Amino acid sequence: MENVIILSILAALLLGVIPATIANSRGYNTATFYVYGIFLFPISLIHLAFLPNKYEQMEKEKMYRNIEKIVYNTNTAMLDSVEVYKALMKKGIISLEDFESIRKQIYSHYFTENNQSNNKIHELIEQSGNAVEP
Repeated sequence: MENVIILSILAALLLGVIPATIANSRGYNTATFYVYGIFLFPISLIHLAFLPNKYEQMEKEKMYRNIEKIVYNTNTAMLDSVEVYKALMKKGIISLEDFESIRKQIYSHYFTENNQSNNKIHELIEQSGNAVEP
């Protein structure tokens, strides 16, 4: 009788390793799922089957933040170049007509280039799944 109890405890301790390993590979706390697996092995496996993978989620969030940085830097660069020409116009170095034509060129170049980069961004998002909202 004592051998059966000891073997049952050892089996439970060994079976707890399975959910702990799966949880670790998905980005969850190993110790929590080890204890969970010792006491409720089948339920812990079912629970793990429905939990999302944290590593994939973090990867999507990282990609989303990088896309935001690219768009922000592009907008900032465009506005900075327009501000430079605006300052030149205020100093009288270029005329209002020159400023307007340069501004239109910058905006048209930006929107043409931005549409191409937006298409690339959308392709990346579609390849990796839906974007994660911050």
